Amino acid sequence: YRDPERGREVLPASFIPALEDMDEMGALDFFALSKSCETVARWQQEGRPAMPLAVNFSRRTIDDEGFVDRVASTVASYGIDRSLIEIEITESAREENEALLRAVTEGLHDLGFRVAIDDFGVDNANFQLFFQLGFDVLKLDMRFIQSETAKPVDQGILRFIMDLARWMELHVVAEGVETRAQADALTRDGCFYAQGYYYGRPMPVEAFEKKYFAG
Repeated sequence: YRDPERGREVLPASFIPALEDMDEMGALDFFALSKSCETVARWQQEGRPAMPLAVNFSRRTIDDEGFVDRVASTVASYGIDRSLIEIEITESAREENEALLRAVTEGLHDLGFRVAIDDFGVDNANFQLFFQLGFDVLKLDMRFIQSETAKPVDQGILRFIMDLARWMELHVVAEGVETRAQADALTRDGCFYAQGYYYGRPMPVEAFEKKYFAG
């Protein structure tokens, strides 16, 4: 968010906790889902390539009754394929209600959505998630990636995760990659998908279209 009065960016860590405390996070989450669906639908109408978008949901939002049905009805209202919307659910949600997390993940997956477990990292990694939840994408937490080049033990953990993910046929994405050294280390350890400032910073959709859809 860019503050129009102060002319500076406000990072999510500054306003998301406040929205969660006020029970307003769901409104922001579903606004983001609607804008994502609207964008994908427009791309299809304009004949652009079908490009999936990932939408992150707060652990507070997935706690709401009827969450899965609301996601499904929102996406259906735009007439787009559900597989083009990837639902990201933070791993920390299991700390509040693991049974609910399992039910939500399975419900979304059964309806045809791609489901990603977000913020999977060294500090709170739960390897039972690999076997208990029906998800498609594992997103490695940025704290894990940013320490990966410095600690040999983390390299071993990363290789173990990659081997397990390949066995489970999961798609792994490294978050928070900021340097060439981190990107190279990930590639050496078998992680070929990543996101972070090394590849590109957040940008308005118009700038994204100009950069990636030009011509």
